[in-house]
Amino acid sequence: MKKKMDEQKKLLQATLLALADATATLVTSDSSRASDLDSSVRELKKWPSFSDAKDKLTYSLTLSRHLRLCKENNGAAIKILVDARKDQTASDSYKQLTKEMLVIYKILDAHHLIEDTKNTLYKKFPQKSRK
Repeated sequence: MKKKMDEQKKLLQATLLALADATATLVTSDSSRASDLDSSVRELKKWPSFSDAKDKLTYSLTLSRHLRLCKENNGAAIKILVDARKDQTASDSYKQLTKEMLVIYKILDAHHLIEDTKNTLYKKFPQKSRK
């Protein structure tokens, strides 16, 4: 019985995360749906944190977008991304989080941060030359 309940809990968490992520993506192009994102993130926060690395990444990106798009709190959004980036070991996850930070830096018109972040990305992940 407990095993079945745990499976259902994980399924519900995954569904809520997918819904919040999809809504965050929708709100980036249609800001009139910000209240939908706010309610889905509020429901998502009621559940314990995620253990899977991919889910943690999605959760961090979703929370960051929620703060940026619904609460207009770019500073807190950046903090979530920086904290999440510290925990990421996979290069693709690091790049995703950094690209989301660049979106916020562009909104803030912080050219020096944009250039510094891009330079850091290029140093950390150099472009592979094609022969």
